[in-house]
Amino acid sequence: MADDFGFDKQWLYNLRFKINSANRELLNHVADVGEGIPRIIRNRVINTGEDHRGFWFTPYSSKSHIKKRRRRGLNTSFKDFNFSGSMWDSLRVIRKTVWQGGAMFEIGFSGTNAEADGSRNRPARSNRQLAVYHSQREGTLIHDLSPDETERIYRILNQKIQEFLRDVIR
Repeated sequence: MADDFGFDKQWLYNLRFKINSANRELLNHVADVGEGIPRIIRNRVINTGEDHRGFWFTPYSSKSHIKKRRRRGLNTSFKDFNFSGSMWDSLRVIRKTVWQGGAMFEIGFSGTNAEADGSRNRPARSNRQLAVYHSQREGTLIHDLSPDETERIYRILNQKIQEFLRDVIR
C-alpha cells in the first residue's frame, strides 16, 4: 500500500526503524566515550599533580603527612590526593544523559573513603565530601577536565561518529 507520494508504507516504516536504531547505536558509542573521562582526569592528577588549568596543586604542607606518605612509598614531590586510592577509584560517571543533539556526563565521586576509621580523629566521610574539601582548599575543582583533555575527547567522539557513519553508509 502506497502513501500519497507513491512510497510503500511498510518500506517507510522499515526505513524509520533503521534510522532510529542507527541513532540509538550512535548515541551508545557517544556514551561509551564518556565512560573514559574519569580515567583521563585521575591519570593527569596522579601522574602530574596538575589541575585542569595546568597549574600544580599546592604542595603537601604537613611534615607529618609527608613523612607518612614516604613511609608508605607514596609520591611527595607533588600533591596527587592519592593516599589509599579510594577517592580516585570512586571517580566515575554518576549520570549520563544522551539525547538527539548531544550528551552530558556528570563526573563525581561515590562511596565512603577507605581512610576513614569512624573515630573523632578521622570521622567517616564520603569520597565526594573529601573531594569537595580538597577542591575548596585548592580553590578549584580537583576533578575537572583541562581544555586539552576536552579537545581530545571531542576528537575521539568525532572519530567514532565518522567510523559509525562509514559503517552505516556501506
